[in-house]
Amino acid sequence: MRQVYVSTEGTHPVSTEEIKAYVDYHGTDYNAESVLENLSIAARLRLEEFCGRNFCDKTMVMIVNQVAIRQALPYGPINTITSVAIYDEDNVLDETLVAGTDYTLMSEFDKYIKFDTISSGEYYKITYTAGYKSDGYPLPEALKRAILAQTKYDFRNSSGGGDSSQTMLSNEARLLVAPYRVYEI
Repeated sequence: MRQVYVSTEGTHPVSTEEIKAYVDYHGTDYNAESVLENLSIAARLRLEEFCGRNFCDKTMVMIVNQVAIRQALPYGPINTITSVAIYDEDNVLDETLVAGTDYTLMSEFDKYIKFDTISSGEYYKITYTAGYKSDGYPLPEALKRAILAQTKYDFRNSSGGGDSSQTMLSNEARLLVAPYRVYEI
């Protein structure tokens, strides 16, 4: 079993001014701007899910009860590992692993952990930072354009100009993110 969740999230990579310009909205209505911002965040989240990548810096927590010597870290690009801890069946911390001694972060972009040994325990809790950010792996322009294209699509195709419950990805956004999509084997 593997569970991955977001602990904290960084800054949305598209500004309100960029969104307004892309959807050709020149008004100053705060409510309309708020709708556009919400649609943009919803679009980013759907595109991240589709791609299997984080478009902004996030702190991720992964719980794994069957760890392998090489453990993949999802939703890259992976930036740093904050901690690796092993818990027993009573959810009590059993051991905290040490980078460079107990495990090594491997690869350049879509990284994984290489454990020197597998410890016995009920589960591993791996906390790490992942996602595109300005001082590491900057967000590719195609992914930024995909967020904007999906926001425009949702804005134009929603009833009342702002239903954030859209689930369909536009063809344009899908094509823009396709080269960045991660497929799990």
